[in-house]
Amino acid sequence: MRDRELDFSSVCPDRPYHAALVRVTEGWKERPVPHGHRDFCEMFYVTGGRGLQRLPAGDVELRPGHLAVIGPGDYHEFAATSGASLDFVNVAFSSSSWQSFTGLVLEPADGWLATPRSLLVSIRDEREEVEEAFQRALRAFNCFPTAVELARFWCQVVPHLTASRPKHLGEAGSPPPWLTRACQAMAQEDNLREGLPRLVELAAVSSSHLVRVMRRHYGCTPVAYVNEQRLALAAMLLATSTATVSEISSRCGFESASYFTRRFRQRYDVSPRAYRRQRQASVVPEDLALTATLDIASR
Repeated sequence: MRDRELDFSSVCPDRPYHAALVRVTEGWKERPVPHGHRDFCEMFYVTGGRGLQRLPAGDVELRPGHLAVIGPGDYHEFAATSGASLDFVNVAFSSSSWQSFTGLVLEPADGWLATPRSLLVSIRDEREEVEEAFQRALRAFNCFPTAVELARFWCQVVPHLTASRPKHLGEAGSPPPWLTRACQAMAQEDNLREGLPRLVELAAVSSSHLVRVMRRHYGCTPVAYVNEQRLALAAMLLATSTATVSEISSRCGFESASYFTRRFRQRYDVSPRAYRRQRQASVVPEDLALTATLDIASR
Protein backbone atom coordinates (compact mmCIF):
# COMPACT_ATOMS: atom_id res chain seq x y z
CA MET A 1 0.00 0.00 0.00
CA ARG A 2 2.90 2.36 0.69
CA ASP A 3 3.47 3.57 -2.85
CA ARG A 4 2.61 7.24 -2.45
CA GLU A 5 3.30 9.51 0.49
CA LEU A 6 1.96 13.06 0.35
CA ASP A 7 3.28 16.27 1.91
CA PHE A 8 0.84 18.89 3.17
CA SER A 9 2.53 21.50 0.96
CA SER A 10 1.55 19.46 -2.11
CA VAL A 11 -2.00 18.84 -0.88
CA CYS A 12 -2.70 22.40 0.16
CA PRO A 13 -0.10 25.05 -0.67
CA ASP A 14 -0.54 28.46 1.00
CA ARG A 15 -3.73 27.57 2.89
CA PRO A 16 -4.22 26.59 6.54
CA TYR A 17 -6.26 23.50 5.64
CA HIS A 18 -7.84 21.58 2.80
CA ALA A 19 -11.46 20.44 2.62
CA ALA A 20 -13.37 18.42 0.04
CA LEU A 21 -16.64 16.61 -0.49
CA VAL A 22 -15.71 13.13 -1.68
CA ARG A 23 -17.91 10.54 -3.37
CA VAL A 24 -16.51 7.04 -3.80
CA THR A 25 -18.31 4.87 -6.36
CA GLU A 26 -17.81 1.23 -7.29
CA GLY A 27 -14.56 0.88 -5.41
CA TRP A 28 -12.68 3.92 -6.70
CA LYS A 29 -12.47 7.64 -6.21
CA GLU A 30 -10.92 10.51 -8.16
CA ARG A 31 -7.97 11.02 -5.82
CA PRO A 32 -4.54 9.38 -5.64
CA VAL A 33 -5.01 6.01 -3.92
CA PRO A 34 -3.56 4.51 -1.93
CA HIS A 35 -1.67 7.28 -0.16
CA GLY A 36 0.11 8.14 3.06
CA HIS A 37 0.49 11.30 5.12
CA ARG A 38 4.02 12.47 5.68
CA ASP A 39 3.33 15.57 7.77
CA PHE A 40 -0.40 16.11 8.05
CA CYS A 41 -3.56 14.81 9.66
CA GLU A 42 -6.93 14.15 8.10
CA MET A 43 -10.42 13.99 9.57
CA PHE A 44 -13.45 12.85 7.64
CA TYR A 45 -17.11 12.43 8.47
CA VAL A 46 -19.29 9.97 6.56
CA THR A 47 -22.51 11.61 5.42
CA GLY A 48 -24.03 8.87 3.28
CA GLY A 49 -23.70 5.45 1.69
CA ARG A 50 -21.48 2.61 2.83
CA GLY A 51 -17.96 1.53 2.09
CA LEU A 52 -14.56 0.58 3.40
CA GLN A 53 -11.42 2.32 4.50
CA ARG A 54 -8.45 0.15 3.67
CA LEU A 55 -5.52 0.35 6.11
CA PRO A 56 -2.36 -1.73 6.47
CA ALA A 57 -3.99 -3.37 9.50
CA GLY A 58 -7.07 -4.38 7.45
CA ASP A 59 -10.39 -3.10 6.09
CA VAL A 60 -12.74 -1.03 8.26
CA GLU A 61 -16.42 -0.60 7.46
CA LEU A 62 -17.65 2.97 7.06
CA ARG A 63 -21.24 4.16 7.37
CA PRO A 64 -23.06 7.45 8.12
CA GLY A 65 -22.15 8.88 11.49
CA HIS A 66 -18.58 7.62 11.44
CA LEU A 67 -15.92 10.21 12.28
CA ALA A 68 -12.38 9.09 11.44
CA VAL A 69 -8.93 10.52 12.08
CA ILE A 70 -5.83 9.65 10.06
CA GLY A 71 -2.51 10.80 11.49
CA PRO A 72 0.94 11.45 10.04
CA GLY A 73 2.59 8.24 8.95
CA ASP A 74 -0.74 6.50 8.24
CA TYR A 75 -1.69 5.01 4.86
CA HIS A 76 -5.19 4.42 3.56
CA GLU A 77 -7.56 4.19 0.62
CA PHE A 78 -11.31 3.86 0.12
CA ALA A 79 -13.77 1.59 -1.60
CA ALA A 80 -17.54 1.81 -1.82
CA THR A 81 -19.82 -1.14 -1.17
CA SER A 82 -20.68 -2.85 -4.44
CA GLY A 83 -23.61 -1.13 -6.14
CA ALA A 84 -23.53 1.79 -3.72
CA SER A 85 -21.55 4.94 -3.08
CA LEU A 86 -19.71 6.34 -0.10
CA ASP A 87 -19.95 10.08 0.68
CA PHE A 88 -17.83 11.95 3.20
CA VAL A 89 -16.42 15.40 3.94
CA ASN A 90 -12.67 15.45 4.35
CA VAL A 91 -10.61 18.08 6.21
CA ALA A 92 -6.79 17.92 6.19
CA PHE A 93 -4.32 20.09 8.12
CA SER A 94 -0.63 20.08 9.02
CA SER A 95 0.40 17.96 11.98
CA SER A 96 2.49 20.82 13.39
CA SER A 97 -0.52 23.16 13.58
CA TRP A 98 -2.62 20.37 15.11
CA GLN A 99 -0.03 19.67 17.80
CA SER A 100 0.16 23.38 18.64
CA PHE A 101 -3.61 23.47 19.07
CA THR A 102 -3.91 20.29 21.11
CA GLY A 103 -1.03 21.37 23.33
CA LEU A 104 -3.15 24.31 24.42
CA VAL A 105 -6.58 22.75 24.82
CA LEU A 106 -6.28 19.05 25.67
CA GLU A 107 -6.35 17.67 29.16
CA PRO A 108 -3.53 15.23 30.07
CA ALA A 109 -5.91 12.27 29.80
CA ASP A 110 -6.65 13.19 26.19
CA GLY A 111 -3.02 13.62 25.19
CA TRP A 112 -3.23 10.59 22.89
CA LEU A 113 -5.05 12.82 20.40
CA ALA A 114 -2.07 15.14 19.98
CA THR A 115 -0.40 12.67 17.62
CA PRO A 116 -3.27 10.44 16.48
CA ARG A 117 -2.96 7.22 14.58
CA SER A 118 -5.88 5.78 12.62
CA LEU A 119 -8.99 5.85 14.78
CA LEU A 120 -12.74 5.78 14.32
CA VAL A 121 -15.60 7.19 16.39
CA SER A 122 -19.27 6.40 15.86
CA ILE A 123 -21.32 9.55 16.47
CA ARG A 124 -24.71 8.61 17.85
CA ASP A 125 -25.99 11.88 19.28
CA GLU A 126 -25.48 15.36 17.86
CA ARG A 127 -24.78 14.09 14.35
CA GLU A 128 -26.15 17.31 12.91
CA GLU A 129 -23.65 19.35 14.93
CA VAL A 130 -20.70 17.28 13.73
CA GLU A 131 -21.83 17.33 10.09
CA GLU A 132 -22.38 21.08 10.24
CA ALA A 133 -18.84 21.56 11.54
CA PHE A 134 -17.47 19.71 8.50
CA GLN A 135 -19.82 21.48 6.09
CA ARG A 136 -18.87 24.86 7.50
CA ALA A 137 -15.18 24.09 7.06
CA LEU A 138 -15.91 22.96 3.50
CA ARG A 139 -17.82 26.15 2.67
CA ALA A 140 -15.08 28.32 4.15
CA PHE A 141 -12.40 26.47 2.20
CA ASN A 142 -14.20 27.20 -1.06
CA CYS A 143 -14.51 30.89 -0.20
CA PHE A 144 -11.67 32.27 1.90
CA PRO A 145 -10.18 29.71 4.32
CA THR A 146 -8.53 31.12 7.43
CA ALA A 147 -6.77 29.70 10.47
CA VAL A 148 -9.71 30.99 12.52
CA GLU A 149 -12.10 28.73 10.62
CA LEU A 150 -9.78 25.81 11.17
CA ALA A 151 -9.63 26.52 14.91
CA ARG A 152 -13.43 26.79 14.99
CA PHE A 153 -13.69 23.41 13.27
CA TRP A 154 -11.34 21.81 15.78
CA CYS A 155 -13.23 23.30 18.73
CA GLN A 156 -16.49 21.82 17.42
CA VAL A 157 -15.12 18.37 16.61
CA VAL A 158 -12.60 17.63 19.35
CA PRO A 159 -15.21 17.29 22.16
CA HIS A 160 -16.82 14.44 20.22
CA LEU A 161 -13.49 12.66 19.97
CA THR A 162 -12.52 13.06 23.62
CA ALA A 163 -16.01 12.18 24.93
CA SER A 164 -16.05 8.87 23.07
CA ARG A 165 -13.99 5.71 23.29
CA PRO A 166 -12.39 5.69 19.85
CA LYS A 167 -11.50 2.50 18.09
CA HIS A 168 -7.81 2.58 17.18
CA LEU A 169 -7.35 1.05 13.76
CA GLY A 170 -3.59 1.00 13.27
CA GLU A 171 -1.31 -1.77 14.39
CA ALA A 172 0.62 0.53 16.70
CA GLY A 173 -2.39 1.65 18.76
CA SER A 174 -2.18 4.81 20.85
CA PRO A 175 1.14 6.16 22.18
CA PRO A 176 2.05 5.33 25.79
CA PRO A 177 1.13 8.08 28.29
CA TRP A 178 4.78 8.88 29.09
CA LEU A 179 5.47 9.65 25.42
CA THR A 180 2.36 11.78 25.07
CA ARG A 181 3.23 13.79 28.18
CA ALA A 182 6.81 14.30 27.03
CA CYS A 183 5.77 15.50 23.57
CA GLN A 184 3.17 17.86 25.01
CA ALA A 185 5.79 19.33 27.33
CA MET A 186 8.13 19.83 24.37
CA ALA A 187 5.65 22.35 22.97
CA GLN A 188 6.96 24.78 25.61
CA GLU A 189 9.62 27.04 24.17
CA ASP A 190 12.13 26.51 27.00
CA ASN A 191 11.99 22.73 26.60
CA LEU A 192 12.16 22.90 22.84
CA ARG A 193 15.21 25.12 22.99
CA GLU A 194 17.04 22.45 25.03
CA GLY A 195 16.21 19.91 22.33
CA LEU A 196 16.77 16.18 22.35
CA PRO A 197 18.38 15.91 25.82
CA ARG A 198 15.30 17.54 27.33
CA LEU A 199 12.96 15.20 25.44
CA VAL A 200 14.88 12.18 26.76
CA GLU A 201 14.74 13.64 30.26
CA LEU A 202 10.99 14.25 30.07
CA ALA A 203 10.32 10.78 28.66
CA ALA A 204 12.34 9.20 31.50
CA VAL A 205 13.32 6.20 29.36
CA SER A 206 16.52 5.20 27.63
CA SER A 207 17.42 6.89 24.36
CA SER A 208 17.19 3.61 22.45
CA HIS A 209 13.72 2.86 23.85
CA LEU A 210 12.56 6.38 23.01
CA VAL A 211 13.74 5.90 19.41
CA ARG A 212 11.88 2.59 19.05
CA VAL A 213 8.60 3.82 20.54
CA MET A 214 8.62 7.15 18.72
CA ARG A 215 9.28 5.45 15.39
CA ARG A 216 6.40 3.08 16.04
CA HIS A 217 3.84 5.69 17.06
CA TYR A 218 4.99 8.91 15.37
CA GLY A 219 6.79 7.51 12.35
CA CYS A 220 9.95 9.53 12.98
CA THR A 221 13.05 9.67 15.15
CA PRO A 222 13.24 11.89 18.25
CA VAL A 223 15.75 14.12 16.46
CA ALA A 224 13.39 14.59 13.50
CA TYR A 225 10.50 15.29 15.88
CA VAL A 226 12.43 17.98 17.76
CA ASN A 227 13.60 19.60 14.51
CA GLU A 228 10.07 19.64 13.10
CA GLN A 229 8.70 21.23 16.27
CA ARG A 230 11.49 23.82 16.30
CA LEU A 231 10.77 24.76 12.69
CA ALA A 232 7.03 24.98 13.39
CA LEU A 233 7.71 27.31 16.32
CA ALA A 234 10.05 29.38 14.18
CA ALA A 235 7.40 29.70 11.46
CA MET A 236 4.88 30.85 14.06
CA LEU A 237 7.29 33.44 15.48
CA LEU A 238 8.13 34.75 12.03
CA ALA A 239 4.44 35.26 11.30
CA THR A 240 3.40 36.67 14.68
CA SER A 241 6.39 38.59 16.12
CA THR A 242 8.89 41.27 15.17
CA ALA A 243 11.88 39.29 16.48
CA THR A 244 14.82 39.12 14.10
CA VAL A 245 15.74 35.91 12.29
CA SER A 246 18.80 35.62 14.51
CA GLU A 247 16.70 36.00 17.67
CA ILE A 248 14.19 33.42 16.48
CA SER A 249 16.98 31.02 15.59
CA SER A 250 18.34 31.29 19.13
CA ARG A 251 14.92 31.02 20.78
CA CYS A 252 14.16 27.82 18.88
CA GLY A 253 17.46 26.19 19.80
CA PHE A 254 19.33 26.25 16.48
CA GLU A 255 23.10 26.39 16.74
CA SER A 256 23.44 29.31 14.31
CA ALA A 257 21.28 31.59 12.17
CA SER A 258 22.84 30.22 8.98
CA TYR A 259 22.05 26.62 9.97
CA PHE A 260 18.51 27.67 10.91
CA THR A 261 18.05 29.39 7.54
CA ARG A 262 19.25 26.30 5.68
CA ARG A 263 16.93 23.96 7.59
CA PHE A 264 13.99 26.36 7.28
CA ARG A 265 14.45 26.63 3.51
CA GLN A 266 14.57 22.82 3.22
CA ARG A 267 11.29 22.56 5.14
CA TYR A 268 9.30 25.51 3.73
CA ASP A 269 11.01 26.06 0.34
CA VAL A 270 11.64 29.74 1.17
CA SER A 271 14.01 31.66 3.42
CA PRO A 272 12.79 32.82 6.86
CA ARG A 273 12.62 36.44 5.65
CA ALA A 274 10.65 35.47 2.54
CA TYR A 275 8.28 33.38 4.68
CA ARG A 276 7.66 36.38 6.94
CA ARG A 277 6.89 38.58 3.94
CA GLN A 278 4.45 35.98 2.59
CA ARG A 279 2.66 35.67 5.94
CA GLN A 280 2.37 39.44 6.26
CA ALA A 281 1.07 39.73 2.72
CA SER A 282 -1.55 37.05 3.37
CA VAL A 283 -2.95 39.20 6.20
CA VAL A 284 -2.50 42.66 4.69
CA PRO A 285 -2.29 42.75 0.87
CA GLU A 286 0.75 44.66 -0.30
CA ASP A 287 -1.25 47.28 -2.19
CA LEU A 288 -3.51 47.84 0.84
CA ALA A 289 -0.52 48.17 3.14
CA LEU A 290 1.01 50.72 0.76
CA THR A 291 -2.25 52.69 0.63
CA ALA A 292 -2.44 52.75 4.41
CA THR A 293 1.16 53.94 4.67
CA LEU A 294 0.57 56.75 2.20
CA ASP A 295 -2.62 57.72 3.97
CA ILE A 296 -0.87 57.98 7.33
CA ALA A 297 2.00 59.95 5.80
CA SER A 298 -0.39 62.47 4.29
CA ARG A 299 -1.96 63.33 7.64
